[in-house]
Amino acid sequence: MSLLLKAVQIYAWGLFAVAWVQMGYVDWKEQKIRNLYLLRWLRFVAAAYAVVLAQSALGGLGIGTGFLIRGYYYELGRYLAFSGLAAYAFWGLRIWPAGDVKLFCLLALFYPLMKIPGSFHSGLRFLEVLINIFVPAAAFLFVTAIGYLWRTRFSHQNQFFQNLGVKRFVVFAFDKGAEAAGLLKTEMAASGRYYREHPGELALDAGAWLAMMSVMAMISYYLNSVITSNVVKTLVCFALFFAWSRFCLAIGKGRALALIFVLFAVLLIRNPHLDWRVLGTVFGHISIFSLCIFFGIQVAFKLVAGQTGFMFLPLLFILPGLIPWATLQRLLVSVLPDAGGLSRWTRIPAGALSELSTLSVWAALGTFFGLSLVFVRIWDAESYQSVSPEQVLPYMTLGPAMVALIQDDEEFCEEHFSTFYADGLTPDQATALKDWCAFQGLDQVPLAPTISFANWIFFGYILTVLINGHVLSVVY
Repeated sequence: MSLLLKAVQIYAWGLFAVAWVQMGYVDWKEQKIRNLYLLRWLRFVAAAYAVVLAQSALGGLGIGTGFLIRGYYYELGRYLAFSGLAAYAFWGLRIWPAGDVKLFCLLALFYPLMKIPGSFHSGLRFLEVLINIFVPAAAFLFVTAIGYLWRTRFSHQNQFFQNLGVKRFVVFAFDKGAEAAGLLKTEMAASGRYYREHPGELALDAGAWLAMMSVMAMISYYLNSVITSNVVKTLVCFALFFAWSRFCLAIGKGRALALIFVLFAVLLIRNPHLDWRVLGTVFGHISIFSLCIFFGIQVAFKLVAGQTGFMFLPLLFILPGLIPWATLQRLLVSVLPDAGGLSRWTRIPAGALSELSTLSVWAALGTFFGLSLVFVRIWDAESYQSVSPEQVLPYMTLGPAMVALIQDDEEFCEEHFSTFYADGLTPDQATALKDWCAFQGLDQVPLAPTISFANWIFFGYILTVLINGHVLSVVY
């Protein structure tokens, strides 16, 4: 690498650090990323790219050495295109506000300058960046939500368990477990009666589920060639599951089902020579994972409601996944080769036992994600502060109770709040809300809790540069 490229790399690191301090502080104080700052830093980045491109152009003419060749720019363009598409998808699904989307795209330009020459993993480096952004942020939110639920709910249950003692706790756990099983049986019977009375709903729900599982299995099947980590593929599947849920709410289940069938047909036409055995295995994994997300959601609601018997149900998936089935089988074969009925068990193929362990892991991960979704949403719904209408500012995000009040006033909502933006109120909305609160006689405006996500985006990029991969490759 030439001295000029080294200088550009040092320049990019300095820009990144100063931009993080400036925009991270502003976002922490105001929960807003200003376009003025984004444009300012874009000019500095553009100047660095102009220098790099000029050196490559001169190198192509035989003037100078150590320049970046054409293939590098092709990979760079593919990486930037994928990053832009991912950012647009997050904005379209209302996961990220516009400010975070613009910042993500700006830092996507920073990354190649901070690591010269760097590998873009066939354009998929953006996926590692997203993992490094969302996994630490999700861990922070999950710990925060668990801390809140512990203070408000679970600490009281813990004190109750301590007062029981060991013997009474065992009896209590058995009784509560039986009660939970009975409640599940009753709820399943009620669901069965509903679907018998509404067969059309059953067909639509089953078709939507089968279609989505098939497409997710197909995508996971294609990802096998580029993503070898089961944990990363699990996160991708969870993202697809979340996007599918938002997609159905946006356009309706029937239209979403039709589009899913079209997507599945396109994928099948592109690669008709599939390994159906592998695809069937992937379909089974994805199905178990998605079903256990719903299961985890139901268990979380029961736990929060104080139905402690449900706290033992996740262990049904976690414990089997921790058992080394293949090792246990080899041990029994060596110690008890002719142990009557056990000999049949020892002849089970090792692959089948390994698959049992894999299914348990998928089930445990799905249950964990389901629990996390509910716990974080409860914290998000309940951990909010209120301000007076005069203190409302454009970047603030309204709490669920305030959103419901606004939606009750259909005329006002249609005129000023036809869209609730992820990055908070617009200036016009803030002004209209103040007048509306004065007219309604409201003296408090509940606000939703927010975090400075700009800092997590910066953190995700710097983590990608430092470990040259994603955080899950380090911890798993």
